[in-house]
Amino acid sequence: MFSETIEWRTSTADPSFVAVPTIAPRLESLFSHQPVEQFKTGATVFREGDAATHVFGVVEGMLRTIKILAGGRRAVVGFAYPGDLLGVSLRSPNFGTAEALSPTKIRRLSRDQFRQGVQRCSELNLRLVQLLCEDMAAAEDRIVLLARKTAVERVCSLLLLIERRLQKAGRGGPAIEVPMCRLDMADYLGLTKETVCRAMTRLAELGVLVTSGRHAVLILSRVKLANLAGDVDGEAGFSRTPHN
Repeated sequence: MFSETIEWRTSTADPSFVAVPTIAPRLESLFSHQPVEQFKTGATVFREGDAATHVFGVVEGMLRTIKILAGGRRAVVGFAYPGDLLGVSLRSPNFGTAEALSPTKIRRLSRDQFRQGVQRCSELNLRLVQLLCEDMAAAEDRIVLLARKTAVERVCSLLLLIERRLQKAGRGGPAIEVPMCRLDMADYLGLTKETVCRAMTRLAELGVLVTSGRHAVLILSRVKLANLAGDVDGEAGFSRTPHN
């Protein structure tokens, strides 16, 4: 039932012991037999306020989750990349609306099926707890970002996040694809579009990056980018974006 990744288990009790592979199922494996659904850029996967009946696994592309505030104001809650799951918190109704930022493929699983699959496997149960803990840590990091960081620090933190997520997906490199527009970046970082544009211009003046078209950035100095993110250890936090 599960797609498998390999982990190696070793022991120091017996010097003659040889490392042997063990099966490590992933949460994504629960979706492996579900049909792939395709969404065009701008299409809605689920809407804020609707009953939350499914958990979604992103196969390809990128999604943004938005929430509409009083007066029609929009907040971008997070971005979902290939390998991410949406809806794992099992809160209902949907906290936000998920929209495709690019041509996107997803698989969906009913909440009951997801819950039953996790309950049947203790390792999947542990992985779900780990995922929820990561999301909580990401939310704490974002609180710091929104409450205390400057505009340039916020933009640098987001670029580092995108870079790390692309590396995880095997698409790393000095040139990174930024599929969200400047307005999306602004609504995620709690800034105006103009402020984000000025911050990007400042980073280019400092020799940190060069923009290439609307959706690509060439990072010239990752060290400078990390330092300008404003974190004590030189690395931006929030390794994950919160899920609905």
